[in-house]
Amino acid sequence: MLYKQNIITLNQDLWKNSAEIIDGKTVLAILSNVYSKIQCSFNNDYDCDGINNNQDNCPNDYNPHQKDTDNDGIGDVCSSDIDGDTILNPSHLVDDNGRVNIHAFKGRTGQLDNCIWTINTDQKDSNHNGIGDACEQKNSNFGLSIAIPKLQ
Repeated sequence: MLYKQNIITLNQDLWKNSAEIIDGKTVLAILSNVYSKIQCSFNNDYDCDGINNNQDNCPNDYNPHQKDTDNDGIGDVCSSDIDGDTILNPSHLVDDNGRVNIHAFKGRTGQLDNCIWTINTDQKDSNHNGIGDACEQKNSNFGLSIAIPKLQ
């Protein structure tokens, strides 16, 4: 979670005690240091997005905007059917800003929703470009989020 939010980095060259068992006191000290940096309460806000778990529509996924396109009580960030048309999309397909994470498609086979924000149960794609006609007719804009490792 902290890594996904770019609060911490995971540089394995700098890891300490990675082969050792860490005692509870050390774990609490580390969590205390992390807590002071991110200022959230892990017991009330697991994803540190500023929304308490009991009101968060994706309590384990960072989504402070709480966008829920189909109003089913499950936020778009963690929804497996963003538009509610019963045609599934991979969970964690979009981030809190609606950018598509292409890594969510890794290893997926079978039919996936070709228009994730608009109901299109027929999945019609007249020009066979992978984008449903319902989205193209709306002149929808969406961005892609592609993680590229930093070059050193």
